Amino acid sequence: MSFALSLLADEYAFSPPKELHLRNSRDFSLYADALALQAKEGGLEFAIEDASATQPYLHNGEVKGFSKKHSDYDFNPGLRIGMHFLFGDDRWNSDITWTFVKITNSKSVYSPSNGVLIPLWLIPEANSTNQTLHATWESNFNVLDFRLGKSFLISQSFIANPHFGGRLAFVDQHFSVNYGGYYGVTRGAVSHNDNDFAGLGLRGGVETEWKLSPSWALIGNLAGAILWGHFEVDQNLIQGVTEGYTVTHDLNQNIPNVEMALGVSWARSFRRDQFRLNARLTYEFHEWWDMLQLRRFYFGGPNYPNAAVTRNNFTMNGFAFRLQVAI
Repeated sequence: MSFALSLLADEYAFSPPKELHLRNSRDFSLYADALALQAKEGGLEFAIEDASATQPYLHNGEVKGFSKKHSDYDFNPGLRIGMHFLFGDDRWNSDITWTFVKITNSKSVYSPSNGVLIPLWLIPEANSTNQTLHATWESNFNVLDFRLGKSFLISQSFIANPHFGGRLAFVDQHFSVNYGGYYGVTRGAVSHNDNDFAGLGLRGGVETEWKLSPSWALIGNLAGAILWGHFEVDQNLIQGVTEGYTVTHDLNQNIPNVEMALGVSWARSFRRDQFRLNARLTYEFHEWWDMLQLRRFYFGGPNYPNAAVTRNNFTMNGFAFRLQVAI
């Protein structure tokens, strides 16, 4: 039995996938993905609603913020563009891919009739309450990946493509909250926060394809990266007449991230194998650790104690539809 399995593995494991060959092929393809991704990040709570309390006492509080419910987040459009190359008798492959997602989320909250809204991004005071607030979270997600891989026929219907390469990332975030109410003699307070990241590092993973028929297949991809990164953090608060601050903080930190995609693909050759069209629909998961580096003040006074909003991850999940043409 084990001898038979060994022969089967030897027959397929180091064979290049034959369906990659086209007549007079240039071993080159272009692809584009239309993305619809839902982005989330912890630490973006902006108020506590207490429907039956009067400051400074808290009775039945409910946290308000983007991270409380999935429905608080919109699906955001994005684009992924790539080039795929094949070379050598063993059919090595190389990819260069750029991914861009524009993230925009906004939310308004109103004070309950018999309660208060306690702000979380202001300098705390005994009378720090507000009647309304409007919060926005925006981000530009730019990632460039480059990799080298080699496909293996594990069996007649299963193909694995391990790959290794690098990643360059720019993730700029802006989070602002406009609080309505009176702070001293001034109405309204505004908190503006920029959290910008740039990183470069190594990435590796594996793509798999399980063929159901000559045209249809199930696909599953997994990849991870660790980036040496630099954060530029700028925070500004306008609160009343004498309160408020401007804080800047630059730091370097290694940032790990992982991604996974599951879906189905369809492929067919045309014009007597002169070119090949591939389409696929996948559901993707992205997880980036420790991406929020903002600081929050938890008491007023001359020393202004504050701490970082720690261990809050940036995540995205949603759909990707790809069209790829090989020539």
